[in-house]
Parts: sequence; structure tokens; C-alpha cells
Amino acid sequence: MADVAARALDDYDAESQLREVEVQCAEWQRIELVMRASGVGRYRPEEDPDVGEDDLTDPFTRDT
Repeated sequence: MADVAARALDDYDAESQLREVEVQCAEWQRIELVMRASGVGRYRPEEDPDVGEDDLTDPFTRDT
């Protein structure tokens, strides 16, 4: 997070970077919940009920 804060201070578009980190953090928290609920020790996107077939082929098109 310190790296993100440093970049944000150096960049005029800090709010944009902070929003990106918020989205990434929310996704990691979602993944953690999926893993806890299923009791697995390793995340497998193909077994995630919220991940569709399109997400597996091109994860950057996923709606957040």
C-alpha cells in the first residue's frame, strides 16, 4: 500500500489510482471469502461460482 500512496502523491490523478486499488482489494476479499466458504487452500477460478467462462478466457472484461 505504501507504493500506491507514493504513486498517488506523485500523480495528479491520485483518485483514479486509489479507486483501482479499492476494486483490487474488494476482489481479493471476495476471493478470500470463496476460499473460506469452500474450505480450499488454493484458489481455483474455474471452481469459483462468481466467475463465468468469459472471465476465464479474458479476465479484464469482467464487470466489477
